[in-house]
Amino acid sequence: MNKIEDTLTILFEGTPKIVTDKDIKANLNYSITADNYFGNNMKSTFPIKKVDIVTRADFENQSWLINEINHQLAPKKLDIDVYEVDLAKITSIDNTNTSGAIYPTEYIPASITKLPNLATLKIENLNLVGRLPAELADLIKLKDLSISGNNFVGGIPSSFGKMSQIESLNLNNNCLLYTSDAADELD
Repeated sequence: MNKIEDTLTILFEGTPKIVTDKDIKANLNYSITADNYFGNNMKSTFPIKKVDIVTRADFENQSWLINEINHQLAPKKLDIDVYEVDLAKITSIDNTNTSGAIYPTEYIPASITKLPNLATLKIENLNLVGRLPAELADLIKLKDLSISGNNFVGGIPSSFGKMSQIESLNLNNNCLLYTSDAADELD
């Protein structure tokens, strides 16, 4: 600092590992000593936002999805130390090379949207059941969706018409209904 400049910029860098179950404010106390400057006993306050641990229940206990999340985020684990910010790291779920794994009572949970950067979802021949969640269309980065060889039923959600980023779509070998209303919305 000199006579011409009357400001001092201080930059603190670090990677705090603060986990809290409520919004709080943290205080940083510091002092600076330099030639011709004394700035002792200064304090800065900054907010720390609440962080929730992501649980298996957040994904409706669907083991095909939980196993993949835990695998990709290892050594972190759901229910222990996975946070929503961690879920943004998952861009692809591809179970097509999973030999022999079948999940005849499991399905795609609507909460799959908690994976905001998911671009590829290939879950073929896993014996999954149920209806396709309309929320799949809310995965705005989804480019490749392949669910062939499962036991999905019902109609193709009309929300699939909003999937503007889709480059590859494979819904074969399921029990899905394709209606003229759905056809108009998919065009």
